Order: sequence, then structure tokens, then C-alpha cells
Amino acid sequence: MASERGFFQSYFTSFRRTPSRRLLSSLSSWGRSKLSIKSKESLTISMSSREVEVTANGLTNGVTNHDTPDSATQFDPLLFRSYLLALLPPVIGADPDELESLFDDEFDEKIIRFAADNGGSIYVVKIREEVEDDASPIYTYQLTSHLVYHPTHVTTLALIKRGTTLDPLTPLATQLHMLNLFGGEDTPYEGLHALVSSGVKPWFDAFVGSRAGGRDGGDTRMGIPMTKKKFAELELALLHLQQNVEIPEIHLVIHPVIQRAVEQAVAAKTAPNISHIPAHLLNDSSFLNSLQAHVNQWIKAIQAVTKLTRDVGSGTASQEINFWLSLERALDGIETQLRSDEVNMVINCLRNAKRFRATVSFIADTGLKDATDQGKL
Repeated sequence: MASERGFFQSYFTSFRRTPSRRLLSSLSSWGRSKLSIKSKESLTISMSSREVEVTANGLTNGVTNHDTPDSATQFDPLLFRSYLLALLPPVIGADPDELESLFDDEFDEKIIRFAADNGGSIYVVKIREEVEDDASPIYTYQLTSHLVYHPTHVTTLALIKRGTTLDPLTPLATQLHMLNLFGGEDTPYEGLHALVSSGVKPWFDAFVGSRAGGRDGGDTRMGIPMTKKKFAELELALLHLQQNVEIPEIHLVIHPVIQRAVEQAVAAKTAPNISHIPAHLLNDSSFLNSLQAHVNQWIKAIQAVTKLTRDVGSGTASQEINFWLSLERALDGIETQLRSDEVNMVINCLRNAKRFRATVSFIADTGLKDATDQGKL
């Protein structure tokens, strides 16, 4: 380009006149061709250097390789593990040392499947282990995709995906809904009522109230009033379920030796008695302690029914009637079990070993007679 400027400068300096149209056209074409050649060379060099840079970094940018490797799209379970270790201690009161039971051999497979499946949820279950009455509670943790209700499940944390799949490059806190479902011995009606009345329903009302379209009848066309009505009905139904007192079903635990002795007596068509039990067990302290522990469990289980009461001022008349009918059926079922051959044999074994403390006040301790009399009033 320096020589081109020199040519024009020399021409205008020497002749001081406008060049001819033919000359200008020729010079213009010649300049464009040279510029095009240089641009192509520059572009080729730039692309070549870019390809070299990409190849050197071991990456693909769509120029040299259009296939995306599987490792780039697969969700790393370590990300979810770190997320749970930070989330669970404050949210469900988990001891970090006890969380090791959560990360079993199937953990990686569960997380990869959960991350890749369209939608869905996964649940972290806190389970209370059976221990002695005076021992400190022990908890284990389980990760599952199937929700199961059990009295030993203290709480269940539901992690629900907002999108179809999990993106490893986006924080998990923005991709997951979190819902704490408390369990235990009590029914979940109170918790569900709180979620609907204090969480889901107000959030829905707040969103609907913020929309300007509701003023011109748009809400009615979209069915929003009907949805509000369904929320109110659900809230009321859960409240009524709270007022329904649940009567637990009682199943008395029978020692295997006692069960086997009764079955043998029935098979022999004789009345079951302690003679059907091996003689060495009748004075065995371990066997007798086990029977006495079972009797104590029976008393506690029966008391859970006999001590049930109902506030007359709460609920409806039908709920009041259903409560007393259900209580009467439960007490009849308990009496039937207490008259069984298995329970009589346990009591006779303890009497034979002079364990009178567990037998003399057995019926009185359960409160069964008083509860039955009250139910018949």
C-alpha cells in the first residue's frame, strides 16, 4: 500500500490533474484484488492458528470435531454428595459421621439416574434405630426414589427437580425444590395442613394477586377461582383429618418358643400349657427376661389405646361417634389377643418362675377394664 500511495502522490504532484476514468477503474480493481488476497491469507492464517490452539488444548469448538464427549454431559455424583453434606446437618439435624450410611455402593448410580431422568424426585430418609430405653438414639440415612411411610422414619427430605435434568454447571440450589416431611408416631395430617395453609395456598394467592390480567375476567377463564376453591377444600379436609383421633392397631409380640409350643399343642389336639415348653427353658433367665420384656411392651402398647381421649368440643358429631366406635373395636381386639393361648402361656411361664411383678398387676396396668367401661357408657 505504500507503493500505491507513492504512485498517486507522484501522479498528482507531476501532472496536477484528475486521472482518467479508465485509469481510476483499473487502479480500483487492482487494489480490491490485492486486498481480497491479503484478507483471505489473513483469514486462513487466523483459522489455522485457531485450530492449532484448540487442538493443543484438547477441546472442540465445532471446527475440528462436532461430537460432544459423554463425560462432559454426565452429572458428577460428587457434586450431589458435597451438596448433601452441606445441606443435611442443618436441615434435618444429621450428624456428619452418621451420613456415611447414605453414601453406599449404589449412591453414584442413583444420582446419575436421578440427574438424567426427566423430572422426578429423590428422598433422603432419616431412620431411628431400635435401642434400649436409656440409650442414646441412633439414626441411619437412606437415599431412595420411592417414598414409604413408616413410624421409624423420623423425617423425609424430598428433593424435587425444577427442570427435566440436572445441569452440572448450575448450582443445585437453583435446580431443586426442597420439602421436609416430618414422620414419627403421629399422623402427617397436621404437617400437610401446615404446608397447604401456610405455604402452597398463600404462594398461589400471592402470584395470582400480582397479575394484572385478573381484573378483566382473565382469572375466571383460566379456572383460577376453581383452583382457589379446591385449595380451600383440601385445607378443610386436612383439618378434619386432624380432628379424627386415629386408633392404633395393636399386635402383641409373641416369643418364637411360645408360638411353636402352642402350634405343637394344637397339632396334637391338646390344651396348650407350659409342659409343651422344653424343661430347661422354664428356669432359663435369658428366656424369662425376654418374656418379661414382651409383657412390658404389651402394657405400653395397650396403654397407647386405653389412654386415648377426645375433646367433645372439637370436630363434628359424626367424628365423635366414629371415635368411640373405633375405640370399642380396638379394645375388643385387644381383649381377644389377651385371651389367646399364647398370652396365657407367657403369663403361666412367668408365674411358674415366680416373676409375680410382671403378672399380678398386668391387667390393671394396661387400663383395659376402665377404658372398656368408659366406652360402654
